Amino acid sequence: MIFWVLVLMTAIRVQYAEALAPWADTYTSTAAAIATKCESAPLPGGGKDWCAMLLVEMSWHESRFNQDVSHDGGHGYGLFGTQAGTLGRSVPADPEGQVDAAIELLKTSWRICAKHPLEERLGWYAAGGTGCERRLELSVFRMHEAAKILRANPLAVDRSK
Repeated sequence: MIFWVLVLMTAIRVQYAEALAPWADTYTSTAAAIATKCESAPLPGGGKDWCAMLLVEMSWHESRFNQDVSHDGGHGYGLFGTQAGTLGRSVPADPEGQVDAAIELLKTSWRICAKHPLEERLGWYAAGGTGCERRLELSVFRMHEAAKILRANPLAVDRSK
């Protein structure tokens, strides 16, 4: 699955005509963290493929896959622009910890925005933990982008077993 996550990362970079970044040597560890976490704890609303694609899409838009970037005037950090205040603790520096934090926050967003359609359930996350309503358009955009890339790059299933 790690290779497939790298394919997704490449597909989204190509879609936006973005060259390899100076931190491209970290792409494999980012892909491994996403693949490992989505295989063991997929998000509500889909399987491990949906989990991986959503995390790839979010990390692209939040950081361009940069594990060490600061966001929002220093309030957010890492692959997913995670804010320590929203997380309730410091944001991990390692990609595995950043993916864990993102999954935790996404599950919270799903729960808080449960009365909304699936495509709007990133509202709380997108608003930095300030309610569902403020960033519904960003939630819809990201969910649609993730679905589009996933349709174009489906996870191959080994049916020989």
